[in-house]
Amino acid sequence: MRRLACGLAVVAIVAAPVTARAEHATGHPDWSCCPALARFADDVPELLDAEWGYPVGGWGGIRRGAPLNRTPVIFVHGNGEDASFWDLDNESTLAVNVRERFRADGYTDQEMWALSYNGARCGNNTCQTSNEVNVADMVAFIETVLDYTGAQEVDIVAHSLGVTLVRRALQVRPDLQARVEDAVFASGANHGTTACRGSETIIGCHEIYPGSPWLAALNDGDETPGATRYMTVCDCTGAVDHFFLGPDARSPQLDGAENLEVPGSAHFVTARGPDVYGRYLSFVKQGGPRAVVRGTRRQPSPSGRASLPATGTPAPATAAAVAMLLAASMTAVVARRSARA
Repeated sequence: MRRLACGLAVVAIVAAPVTARAEHATGHPDWSCCPALARFADDVPELLDAEWGYPVGGWGGIRRGAPLNRTPVIFVHGNGEDASFWDLDNESTLAVNVRERFRADGYTDQEMWALSYNGARCGNNTCQTSNEVNVADMVAFIETVLDYTGAQEVDIVAHSLGVTLVRRALQVRPDLQARVEDAVFASGANHGTTACRGSETIIGCHEIYPGSPWLAALNDGDETPGATRYMTVCDCTGAVDHFFLGPDARSPQLDGAENLEVPGSAHFVTARGPDVYGRYLSFVKQGGPRAVVRGTRRQPSPSGRASLPATGTPAPATAAAVAMLLAASMTAVVARRSARA
């Protein structure tokens, strides 16, 4: 297995002809920690992050040509996380090791894949990224898995920012839509996130605030294109998942998807909850999507919930969360740059 950890990042980057830049192409500070751990099979082609230049981390593969019994699954993490999101060291009553649960159900390493599209996990939301800057990596990873495994199709399980990232990748490469059999989208900001109300210019929010032009373009036409079967997962109450409060309660749902509502589920629980993972595991195992009737229309958010302003100043809790995110982000930036000096 190839392994590249944060502790080795300085050596790896210095030796490489391409170094991580101090600024993203879009101009926001360097919040990327370092390359994420790579646990791919030795013969999996190395991909370089299109934005940072270092190797894309993640896991998957046994050997080229290894037999397949299931459609390969690609797991896509959310903002501030990496592929370890799906491979927890310690399970709890709220979060399971999704990779091990799939393995226990018969999936092999040839059939389970995950990428780290923005370097190593930062934790505590101290580094953020956005969709467009990661589309090239998402497309390249899908193509790599298809080529390496020889599969005609893949399934995709994505969480949070990973949802809109996958949707955008398939939008810019419509030829890949025919290569995705099933797609599970947990807590994606498909119609905007409460956390970005009133923070429309912050990187990480500029694409996914409610009513953004970027989301309007993403949702233009068919929200669930092609013959792919889609499932969405959300708390849907407007009171528990803090990214989807009040009027944003059903933002993760898509017209034409099987929209699974799991009331009382926090943001990460919709992807790693002990009860939830079994629901989408069954979904991706069903097969035969070409003969399955498409899902329903997205439901309006529940009434009677505490409402948030549609535009302008965010609610106090949201404003505080944004302020904490910025403060932590800038502290981390200053610390890293001081260490480099």
